[in-house]
Amino acid sequence: MNLGISGRLTRAFIDSPLTPLLLLAALIVGGLALLSLPREEEPQISVPMVDIMVTANGYKAGDAVELITKPLEDIIKAINGVEHVYSVTADDSVVTTARFFVGTDEDTALLRVHEKIRANIVDLPKGIPEPVIIGRGINDVVDFIQHRRAEGSALRQALLEAGSIRFKPIFLTATAAMIGAAFIMADPIFQGLAISLVFGLASSTALTVLVIPCVYVWLRDDEKEVVTACRANNTCRQR
Repeated sequence: MNLGISGRLTRAFIDSPLTPLLLLAALIVGGLALLSLPREEEPQISVPMVDIMVTANGYKAGDAVELITKPLEDIIKAINGVEHVYSVTADDSVVTTARFFVGTDEDTALLRVHEKIRANIVDLPKGIPEPVIIGRGINDVVDFIQHRRAEGSALRQALLEAGSIRFKPIFLTATAAMIGAAFIMADPIFQGLAISLVFGLASSTALTVLVIPCVYVWLRDDEKEVVTACRANNTCRQR
């Protein structure tokens, strides 16, 4: 009888005298992990974000991009812990958003931005008022897209932020599960189940990170005219 890979592995573990020791070690490691790792009733993922708002009276959007937005982005990118920088430039105003790495303390992120802006304010044009700095964040308890929309963010911007934050954990979780299911694909009895698991996880991941955002844009995008105008004037920038 052809046992396949899974059958041979099972036989090896059954016949091995080390199997009880491996099981005991796994139980001990699992117990230590439960005791040592912090637990929360509602686990959260903190993603600090800081808005830097500049009043640029008299500046057209094109001039503001070159004289204010680009220097401001360069200042923000040099801050330790900043993962992404987004900017929206319009006539008489510039708003730059710094998004920090997941898990960064919100107060620490806000303090870093304050200190960096004050130390490099000379890089901005003379006569520009000191930027207004406002801290905010995203938690994993409230939906990312709905949370950002409630704060006034454009739908497409909210989708980009949510996707960039959630892609890694979604991808790693799905990949780990698919690798585990792949080991029983050679088994003649459970092969159908393994195939269903692998392709089900792959399709659900694609739906989550690709299809659902597209459906959001198709059904609920109320920023099409704004995005078109920004692109035409080259005043909406994202880095």
